[in-house]
Amino acid sequence: MAAYKDSQDERDLHIIVCGAGFTSIELLGELVYRMPSLIEQYQLPADKIQITCLEAMPKVLPMFDAKLVDYAVQFLADHGAVIHTSTPIDEVTATSVISGDNTYEANTIIWTTGVRGSHVIGDSGFDQKRNRVAVTGQLTLKDHPEVFIISDNSAVPDPDSGRFYPTTGQISIAQATHTAKNIKASLNGSPMSNFSYKSMGTVCSLGPTTGIAELGASGRIKLKGHKVALVKRMVNDRSIMEESGFANMMRNLS
Repeated sequence: MAAYKDSQDERDLHIIVCGAGFTSIELLGELVYRMPSLIEQYQLPADKIQITCLEAMPKVLPMFDAKLVDYAVQFLADHGAVIHTSTPIDEVTATSVISGDNTYEANTIIWTTGVRGSHVIGDSGFDQKRNRVAVTGQLTLKDHPEVFIISDNSAVPDPDSGRFYPTTGQISIAQATHTAKNIKASLNGSPMSNFSYKSMGTVCSLGPTTGIAELGASGRIKLKGHKVALVKRMVNDRSIMEESGFANMMRNLS
């Protein structure tokens, strides 16, 4: 956008976000939050700015309650972001995204269309889909219990629903902790345990001051608006503490 003053190319005022998953919606929230300050900083024509999101599926954020999704979509629309659902992407060029007969033009195109594991998985010959390998309840390969695969590279079945768990940072941390315990058990000749996961909740920010959230067992607590910003900060702070081993450090010092 900073280039528009010299280029006068309106595509410098357009941003296209490809995909409307969790990351995409949070990104859109940050964009609409930052846009007023960018307009002022670079003296941009506000009426010519376009923030467009293209999504192949008919709905966004399927993990959330429909009323919360409606709130998020309406908030983004009220702040200038347009989401086109049922719009599969056929081609991306340097300055456009093509879907069917429609061409959306922009000089900033951001690709956020889902989680794919590392190509190392596919290159290594594992039986995989999108570089994700289906693992046992112990997070190991079916025929090789000595091989653990976790995080975005693994497809872990939920024993209750039979579906694979979503790929999130929260579940990756839980997998890492459980795998460490199973490795220790294996080295000690003890039986390994099956992985079980209970979500602490899901929080989707729409910029730093608002968002939507489902907390508690089965997401029974549903929140929207400014109070979610505090919840998001608490979740982020807890993740930092867990990843840094802060709790273990404090226990060792006590």
